[in-house]
Amino acid sequence: YGGVELRRLFFDEVYAGISAVNAGRTQIAEIDGQFYQNILYLDQQFDACAISNVHAWPWTKRGGAVYSWQHLYHVSFLLGRVDSAVFSGEIFSYAGRYLFQIAGTAAGIASRIKIHSAQADAIPCGLFISEGADKVMVDFGHLDIQGQNVAIWRDGQGTLGAVEGLPAIYIDAANARVNIASLRTELHHMGLVTFTPRAKGGRISVGSVHGISYNLSNAGAAFDLGNTNPATNGGFPVNRVTIGTDLFLEGPNPDPQIMPGSTGLLTLPGSGGGGTATDTIRSQDTL
Repeated sequence: YGGVELRRLFFDEVYAGISAVNAGRTQIAEIDGQFYQNILYLDQQFDACAISNVHAWPWTKRGGAVYSWQHLYHVSFLLGRVDSAVFSGEIFSYAGRYLFQIAGTAAGIASRIKIHSAQADAIPCGLFISEGADKVMVDFGHLDIQGQNVAIWRDGQGTLGAVEGLPAIYIDAANARVNIASLRTELHHMGLVTFTPRAKGGRISVGSVHGISYNLSNAGAAFDLGNTNPATNGGFPVNRVTIGTDLFLEGPNPDPQIMPGSTGLLTLPGSGGGGTATDTIRSQDTL
């Protein structure tokens, strides 16, 4: 019962911004500032939450040490149990590790999460569904993720590279349900989508994909679909990624496009809905 409404706030170099736990109907709008750890933490939210027009930027303190720390520890939006939430307007964050992390807590998991449009700059992972957050449901309209490491490159100076060790979409839980109308990624050390061995029965549907400068480590792939074997994993089905209308991948290391050993399915336009690991992927070299 009850609720909280926060509007037009500026946070000047804070460790964490807003924590809403069992806060009833939560409405947050027009938030700006510099946040080292989190912009927003939600848990035990049983009523519908509304978040709009959030802009995180290093207004106060910059530099290699600040960015290095944020690349290791910053999570812009951390969601525990949230029964319903809508993110709308401009959602933008700069310099971190995860834009959205959905984590299972003692209260439960997130479901019916809707993000109309979200953009991250110098944050390698747009969505991380972490261990324990099984059966999460999340929908994006447009998701734009750039993963450059601004601890070593900023203001056009230094070496242009990506934050190491993370893909744009990272699934570490079972039965994830993710829908993305449009996905754009740029400058990633790993690939676009990774399912860990713990991730089983996942389903990701993406309308259109544009992946630019991924697999900079030259040790990954555009899609790592996990290695689930239903016969030895309690009958869990394999993970599946479905691309609706267009998949456009630009190197510089476009191969392998599917991680060797993956047992999941990648369904592409024109594949008739079957989807196998040998489906042809449209890339810069094959157009």
